[in-house]
Amino acid sequence: PGDPEYLGADSVKLLRLVRDFVKQEKYKVSNVDAVVICERPRLSPYFAEMRERLGEAMDISWEKVSVKASTYEGLGAIGRGEAIAVQAVALLE
Repeated sequence: PGDPEYLGADSVKLLRLVRDFVKQEKYKVSNVDAVVICERPRLSPYFAEMRERLGEAMDISWEKVSVKASTYEGLGAIGRGEAIAVQAVALLE
C-alpha cells in the first residue's frame, strides 16, 4: 500500500495485469466469487455492470462472475463508511 507506483491505480488495469500473469503461467480463470463489504452506496443496482466489467477484464463470461454485497453493521472503519473491502475467490484451471 505504500508503493507510490500504485497510488490512484485503476483496479481494472491491475486485474488485467493479474489475468496476464495467470495466462503466462498457463492457467485460465474459470470463475470468480466476490463480496464487496461497505455501508454505502447500495450496490445491488450495479451488480450486472460489475459482473460484466469484471468478466471482460478476466476474459470470462459475466455469467461466471458472482458479485454480492455485505455490511459491517456500523462496526469499525467500514461500518462508519470510511472504508470499503472486497473478498474474492477465483478458480483457476
